Formats: sequence, structure tokens, C-alpha cells
Amino acid sequence: MEEGSAAAEPSGMAPNGVLTAAQQSKLDEDLIQVRLENERYLRKHPELHAMLDVFSQRVLRERPSDLSSFAASFFSDPDLQSVVEDSMQ
Repeated sequence: MEEGSAAAEPSGMAPNGVLTAAQQSKLDEDLIQVRLENERYLRKHPELHAMLDVFSQRVLRERPSDLSSFAASFFSDPDLQSVVEDSMQ
């Protein structure tokens, strides 16, 4: 940048391009809120944890060369619900 030319900072940003203290504080609060909401959701849906456990176990046991195809097949399996329910008992 040439001397004398001023680069416009994004609105509300500190001159050095970093967040202001108030912005950082708000971001920190928002991140905490998101984490709390995620935790509440996960507690309401233990089947998600069970599903990911079953998936991880199968991946490690079968070691597929094409993980994306394996995952697509696993998560589209019509019997997935019963597999997950069985793993939760």
C-alpha cells in the first residue's frame, strides 16, 4: 500500500484488522451459547452417539478403502434404525 493511501477497515473493526474487545466478548458469548445448545441437543438424542459409535466400530473393523461410499451405504441402510437401537440396549 502506498504511503498516504488509507485502506478501509471493515465496519467496526479495530484499525489493525482484529476484533475489538467488545466484538471478541460477544463472539465468546455466542460460542458458549452454541456449545450449550449443541450439548442440550446431544443429550436429547443419545441415538446420535450410538449411531456414530456403530459407524466408527465398523469403519475400524472393515477398514474400507473408499470411506465416503462406505459412509453413504451405512447411513442409507434401511436397517440402520434397528442396528442403532440394538446397540443402545
